Amino acid sequence: MYFFALIGSIFCLISVAAWSAQALNGESTPSRFSEAIAECKAAEAAQPNRGMLLETKSAVCFAGRITGLAEQVIVKKLDGKNKIFVVNSFGGDAAAAAIIGIFILENRIDVAAYDSCLSACANYIFLAGHRKYLAPSTILAWHGAPEAEPTPRQKLLDGIGRLQQGYQMSQLFYRTAKIDRRVATQPDPRLPHFEEWKSGWDSSRRHLWTWTRQSLERRFGVEGIEAYWYPDDPQELIALGEKYNLKLLVDRDEPR
Repeated sequence: MYFFALIGSIFCLISVAAWSAQALNGESTPSRFSEAIAECKAAEAAQPNRGMLLETKSAVCFAGRITGLAEQVIVKKLDGKNKIFVVNSFGGDAAAAAIIGIFILENRIDVAAYDSCLSACANYIFLAGHRKYLAPSTILAWHGAPEAEPTPRQKLLDGIGRLQQGYQMSQLFYRTAKIDRRVATQPDPRLPHFEEWKSGWDSSRRHLWTWTRQSLERRFGVEGIEAYWYPDDPQELIALGEKYNLKLLVDRDEPR
């Protein structure tokens, strides 16, 4: 009996040591993600006038539109720190988001999203996470990504070359991430309400589509998802989107 008790104690000590080593090496569990989000929400509530970027004990927190300026301050804030990047964003500039995403990929930074992560946020920030966490009642949705070089007319109107940079950085991001870029460019036309959703498409950037965890992992090669909120009833996600004035095409797992 003493022998088995001793073996059991040793096993427990090894398990605790392994868990501690994982934590020190930045390996995140769902509880660490949820704690990081809670820290960010508390920091935002305590400092409502401090802007979009905050830092807590375990997280770098960003809420707002992704711009060229946001790109610079986010990369600087994340550099050299073993912290979770917590994001809540409707998207923004493709080039800026792709540059942040490549930095996240290269530095194996964990990403947590809460409330919303749309368009460029979904394309490049969430997908870049070494480990990815989608909080409950969060909309993760795609709207499109640069698929071709800008036309000569677009280049003429694009004075600082941001469209060209967006296309190039988008291509580089998906090559680096080894993810099928169709995740961000092509919704599933087999979905029951696709034609209805497509017929109402306009340029307001309010028509978006979602993917299930199964689709992300099996169809597009996304890895490292720790937790992924996605309701069984598509109407729940549609209703949540309507609160933000979004028209969502909701993906369902096979078979359909």
